[in-house]
Amino acid sequence: MKEHAHLRNVAARIAGVSAVATLIATVGCGGSSSNSSQSANFGTQETVANGTATTYVTTNNASVPTAIGITVSKHALDNSPTIVNYPNAIGYDLPMPAGQSSSIPFRSVTLFTTAGHDPQVVFGQPGPYTHPHLHIAFSLYTTQQRKAIGARLIGLTPAVFEDPVQFPTYFDSNFDAPVDPYYVPINQAIHTHYIDYSSIPPGQELPTLGTVYFNPTVPEFTPPPNTGPFTTEVDYAYFAGSLSSFNISASLSQLVTVDGAGIVTSTLPINLVQPLDLPDGVQVSGYYPTNYSIKYDANRQAFNFELGGFVFRQATDPAGNPLPQARAK
Repeated sequence: MKEHAHLRNVAARIAGVSAVATLIATVGCGGSSSNSSQSANFGTQETVANGTATTYVTTNNASVPTAIGITVSKHALDNSPTIVNYPNAIGYDLPMPAGQSSSIPFRSVTLFTTAGHDPQVVFGQPGPYTHPHLHIAFSLYTTQQRKAIGARLIGLTPAVFEDPVQFPTYFDSNFDAPVDPYYVPINQAIHTHYIDYSSIPPGQELPTLGTVYFNPTVPEFTPPPNTGPFTTEVDYAYFAGSLSSFNISASLSQLVTVDGAGIVTSTLPINLVQPLDLPDGVQVSGYYPTNYSIKYDANRQAFNFELGGFVFRQATDPAGNPLPQARAK
């Protein structure tokens, strides 16, 4: 617990610090520049709906990584898609910036946009995720590696999701492997580990992501009478017993207003920075975030979704002993 206590202190000091909003306002996508002590390297700009999305990584003058994020133009949020079958969303795999430091464990980023998905009912009320929203997966796996991550899907009968032709990765021996609590984030408000979503009937693992662990205090899963709406949050996914991704989610109602045709008509001045709940240990050494932010850049008419406040973490086993640097390349 000593490392975790130290990281909480670090997170508290830097939770409100995020220079990227100013930085991105002055740096054009596709290149890099500096802003006194920060520089940004951008990935290739991708078309999303009627707009664009671009990954970026920021570093300080010593080339130490400080943040990873994506910039999403407002019209990338037009026409949230209604997709009947999983993943009930359109996924956009966004190229990472060229020359990314190997000291960052993240290897790919995917933006999912959706008009809504299951569960249809929670606590007897319409499900919190049935409205337009987005998910951003910052994955420790490459796009190709993520194809090996299987799924158990809500709404499908065992005859379907246990069919090795339709879902071959369901039969992978790594499927739904247990995760040591040492590597699971702890909600600091109630000192409780995040909850394995697959442990809640009927259970669910997500293709390309893994088993999701979510914050036990998110308002949409707080029992009545204190149930609240889904707004923004971060959860974590695991595969083969290892952390696979950090996932930022946000309801479009926090970001934009749309007309009857689903076209963005105005943006909302979101300026959110929140500390992340952290696990006691990590399985891959590298620079990890301690906060996340969602900010609207009025000059560029785009939203910046970011994992920031990076600190270096040595991989350790549950006893706190250092682990050798090892990861799938």
